Amino acid sequence: MEPQQLEQLANAFCKLFVSNERSIGRFHPSTGKMDTLYEPLKPSDFIAHFQGKVGVGAVPITDANTCYWGAIDIDNHGEEEDTSIAPIDKVVTEQHLPLVVCRSKSGGVHAYVFFEDPQPASKVHGMLTEWAAVIGYPGAEIFPKQTALRTNPATGNRHLGNWLNLPYFITDKTNRYAFRSGEVLS
Repeated sequence: MEPQQLEQLANAFCKLFVSNERSIGRFHPSTGKMDTLYEPLKPSDFIAHFQGKVGVGAVPITDANTCYWGAIDIDNHGEEEDTSIAPIDKVVTEQHLPLVVCRSKSGGVHAYVFFEDPQPASKVHGMLTEWAAVIGYPGAEIFPKQTALRTNPATGNRHLGNWLNLPYFITDKTNRYAFRSGEVLS
């Protein structure tokens, strides 16, 4: 992908994944380790993500306890085969749910919802919990995990929230793609 295309895509993902500005998650493919960086998500983080240098994770809950996006995280930890994405996409389509179904880093599925305007985290969490049951995964993890970011009384520091690995790591050869109507989306 050309540098200008990467920059345009990175800017688009920054607008799509408006996240908490105090931390991002990182996955280091060379070591398999993850860590948290205490700064906002930037286009340069997405460029590194798209190039496969460092994977990016984002925290959907903002300090205002609102979300511009959320996700249902259907894990397959401990399973040898990936979670089948097509049946999940079929239910999403049949039920007219406003979800974008993507393959996750671990071979599971992330079902994302996006909002033009910020929504209360409690509303997003509740809605995604209901939709997880509708698509057949009532025990799935929901992001945002928190409905409000509390302050630690001992330190006075605000909790950060949990981050989720994002799609399209190594865009040219990604296994973290969106899927719609039987098609892998670039």
